[in-house]
Amino acid sequence: MVGYNLKNSEPPISMEDGDSRGYGSLRTLQDCVHCGFCLPSCPTYRVLGTESDSPRGRIDLMKAYANGEIGISNSLMEHISLCLVCRNCETACPSGVRFGWAMDATRARLEEEIHRSVTDRISRRIFFSVFENLAVLRTVMRLLRLSNFLPFMRLSRLLGFSQFSQFIPVTQNVLKNSSGFINPGGRLYKADGNRPATRKVGFLVGCIMSTLLADIDHATLRVLNKNACDVVLCKGQTCCGAMHLHEGEREKAKTLARKNIDAFSKYPDIEAIIVNSSGCGAQMKEYGVLLEDDLKYHKKAEEFSSKVKDLSEFLCGSQLNTSFTSLPDMKVTYQDPCHLVHGQGIRKEPREILRQIPGIHLQEMEDSEQCCGAAGIYSVLNPGMSEQILSSRINSINKTGAKVVVASNPPCIIQYSTRFQNTGDSRRVMHLAELLDQAYSS
Repeated sequence: MVGYNLKNSEPPISMEDGDSRGYGSLRTLQDCVHCGFCLPSCPTYRVLGTESDSPRGRIDLMKAYANGEIGISNSLMEHISLCLVCRNCETACPSGVRFGWAMDATRARLEEEIHRSVTDRISRRIFFSVFENLAVLRTVMRLLRLSNFLPFMRLSRLLGFSQFSQFIPVTQNVLKNSSGFINPGGRLYKADGNRPATRKVGFLVGCIMSTLLADIDHATLRVLNKNACDVVLCKGQTCCGAMHLHEGEREKAKTLARKNIDAFSKYPDIEAIIVNSSGCGAQMKEYGVLLEDDLKYHKKAEEFSSKVKDLSEFLCGSQLNTSFTSLPDMKVTYQDPCHLVHGQGIRKEPREILRQIPGIHLQEMEDSEQCCGAAGIYSVLNPGMSEQILSSRINSINKTGAKVVVASNPPCIIQYSTRFQNTGDSRRVMHLAELLDQAYSS
C-alpha cells in the first residue's frame, strides 16, 4: 500500500470493554455466527467473490486484529479499505451485528498505528481540514469554479499528492451547474404565506450540499416552507463528520459532532433537525454512539440525535402539503441510498411521497438497495471497484426505462450524474426535494 510504512500492532483492543477512544463498538463483532446471509448483499463480494472481501471475512480480520492475533499488513489494509461501509450486510444480518460501527472503529485504530509518508499526511490534513470549516470550503469551491487547476494537479502528482487531487476535476465538473452557495449564519426562512407556520425546524445545510449541490438545499428550504415550517439555519453548524469517521479520522469526527451539537442546542425551540443527505442523517443519528465515552457530550448527543429527521421521514410524519400541480408525464426510478435504507431503515417514506406527485410514474429497479459504488469519497479512492459496482446499477436502471433517477445522497447524485454526462446519456438525476419543489411551483 503506497503512502505509509507498516509497523507491528500495539497491544490488542479489549473487545469486551473497548477503550476511552470509542472502540467499544468492536464488541458487536462477537455476535457474528458466520451464517453467510450477508454474502450476497456485499457489493465487493458480488464483484470479487473472495471471502476476505465479504462482511464475514472482514469480521474475521477485524476480530483477529483487535485481539492482537495479526498485525498490520498490506493485505489487511487492502481488504479493510475496499469496504464501502454501505451497511447492506447489517440489513441482511439475523444476529444484529453493527458492522459499520466496527469498521469505523477498526479504521480509526489502523489510522493511529500506520506510519504515513509526509506527503500523504499533508494531503490528508489539507483535504479534511477544508471540510471542517464551511466558510473555508465555500472559498475553495469558488476558486475551483473560477480556476483551471490542471497545472496544480500535475504538480501534485509529482509531489505525491495525487490521491486527493483527483477530487478536483470531479468537483469542477459539478460546480458548472451549481449556484448560490448557502451560508448557515442563523438566517430564518419563514413558512409560505399561504400556509402559516405550525412548526419550527433546524436544517443541516451540509458541506457538499451547501456548495456543490446548493440548488438542492434551496429546494429543500422551499419545500419545508410550503409545508408550514419556519426553518432556521443554525449558526455555527459544520460538516457532519461522516467522511472523516469512515476514513479513520475518528477524533476529527467527534470534534465536528460536538460543534453541531453546540450549534443546534442554541435553538431549543426547534422541534426537529432536518437533513436532506442520507449519509449525514445516518451519522447524526449515531452521535450518541460516536460520543459514547464522552461524559460531557454523551447525553447531549443522544438528545440531539433524537431530533434528527430525514426530509422524507419528516414529511411523512406530518400532514404533507399535497397542493401539487401535475408534472409532465415522468417515468422515474428510485435508488435507495445505503445510509438511508440500511443506516436509518427508511424505505417506504420516499416512495409514498413520490406516488403522491401527479404525473410521476414510479418504476422500481432490481436490487434498488444495492450500493451504487459512490460511498462518500470511495469512488475517487477506489475508481476501478466503484465503476464495476456502478455498472450493475446502470443495468438495473436501464431495465426500468426511467428517464429520471431519484436519489437522496450527494455522492450517489454525483456518481450517477457524472456517469450520464460522460456517456452522453440524457437521463437526469434528481433529489426528492427537487421533484417536490417542481411540483409545488409548476
